[in-house]
Amino acid sequence: MNPSDRHERGREDLRKEILNAARDMFATGSFEEFSMRKLASKIGYSATTIYLYFTDRRDLLNRVCQETFAELNHTLEQLLATASSPLNCIRAGLRAYVEFAVAHPNHYKVVFLLDRPNNPDYRLDPTQDPGSRIYFLLRRLLSDGIDSGEIRPLELDATAQSIWASIHGLATLLILETEFPLEQRDRLIETQTDLLINGLAAQNASK
Repeated sequence: MNPSDRHERGREDLRKEILNAARDMFATGSFEEFSMRKLASKIGYSATTIYLYFTDRRDLLNRVCQETFAELNHTLEQLLATASSPLNCIRAGLRAYVEFAVAHPNHYKVVFLLDRPNNPDYRLDPTQDPGSRIYFLLRRLLSDGIDSGEIRPLELDATAQSIWASIHGLATLLILETEFPLEQRDRLIETQTDLLINGLAAQNASK
């Protein structure tokens, strides 16, 4: 490896270290409590070094959220490529969504549960929100299932939003209530998924 490659790898390693530390801090405190100075102290670098990689704390929060969604999107797109039908893909995707949240609680807290100031300057940039890809993937699967007759006729946006609200509630519960035994957790995920799929399916389509 030449010196230029080593330098670039070192920069990328430091960038990941900054993001990981920021994610943990966002997940355990409020956005208003977060500062570049506190982050610098946590990782043992100067705040000036962090500013070489990120503009401000809003930029850091955006990057954390984008990378979180990118990982989840990749998982869901793999399911889409292998699923035998829209309904089966939705079933597998709902389980994958909750399992991702449980396996990455700090990622999920930062994206969905972080208390942000009611200030436009601190809102996530909607033009860069990869979370919309998950929503439109679900909406597309619903549309495909309705067209094929596998899913009963439903209003797409209201249905997609209701499904997300339901599965988000379960994911949040399992993250915040850490005393659930593993077996009970799996049973809850399976039960919730079955209820949602059975509510979508045309007669006998989920059998």
